[in-house]
Amino acid sequence: MLCASGSPLVFVPFDSTGKCPDGSAVLMTQAEYDAISIAPTLNSIFKLPPAEEMSGAFAAGFTIPMTLSLVAWACASLVNFWRR
Repeated sequence: MLCASGSPLVFVPFDSTGKCPDGSAVLMTQAEYDAISIAPTLNSIFKLPPAEEMSGAFAAGFTIPMTLSLVAWACASLVNFWRR
């Protein structure tokens, strides 16, 4: 746990008796700090996904639109062939 002490505010650990020195207040436990820490959130944002997920995202983002555009181009070519 950390204690708040003094003016300006200074964070100090407990003393050897397990109490905050100079009658300061307890801010939070280490578990509470870990629960609200931003580090796990940043790690999850910048973590690379597994290769299987990357290949699935590539298929969805590139292969499907490319296939649809090629099919549309082929259909337009056939329509223009019969129009002439």
